[in-house]
Amino acid sequence: MTRTALALLVCAAAFAQAAAPKEAARARLGEGLHAYDAGNFAGALAAFEEAYRLYPSAKLLATQATCHAKLGHPVEALALYERFLAQATAETPAALVEESRRAADTLRDEI
Repeated sequence: MTRTALALLVCAAAFAQAAAPKEAARARLGEGLHAYDAGNFAGALAAFEEAYRLYPSAKLLATQATCHAKLGHPVEALALYERFLAQATAETPAALVEESRRAADTLRDEI
């Protein structure tokens, strides 16, 4: 095997390994959304936490925060909204940022 072929093989393997956690996280996100829609906020939270562990995306912090709020955990929800807002970038959907900002403000007033 030539050095070039070996390098391509190593790169392909590395790409496959990098894609695997994102796909697993996407599957857990789907499970979480299904649980959330069914009103199973504890199940949704567990799925969203696992998705974040697999692929740490700031948007997953907002989904976790929403579940904590639904479960009556305002301190945890506020902490996660604040983490999300601190990590949000220009590419983060503006509606999600604004919704999270409003939710955080409401929680601050309640705590």
